[in-house]
Amino acid sequence: MQSSNEDECIEVYISGKVQGVFFRQFTKDTARSIGVKGYVQNLPVGRVKTVAKGDHDSIQAFLSKLKEGPSMASVTNIEYNHIDDGCDEYIDFKIKY
Repeated sequence: MQSSNEDECIEVYISGKVQGVFFRQFTKDTARSIGVKGYVQNLPVGRVKTVAKGDHDSIQAFLSKLKEGPSMASVTNIEYNHIDDGCDEYIDFKIKY
């Protein structure tokens, strides 16, 4: 288990009514307000993917907010896993198109 001040990185897939409802902007705004780095993007299959890096508490807060989503969204499922590689490059949180 990681200590709360050590960065961790997760890859998250969000399903439901999550495209065309400002979910990416909501995710970006939420991440920046919490201090999480990474990106969010729509996937062709109708899901949203995000990769997020931050300390344990920030990541947990971020996941909680993703489960809520913006008001027009309807999140039905969130899958995430911890990843070890590729997260050192993130210095901000961006929307990928």
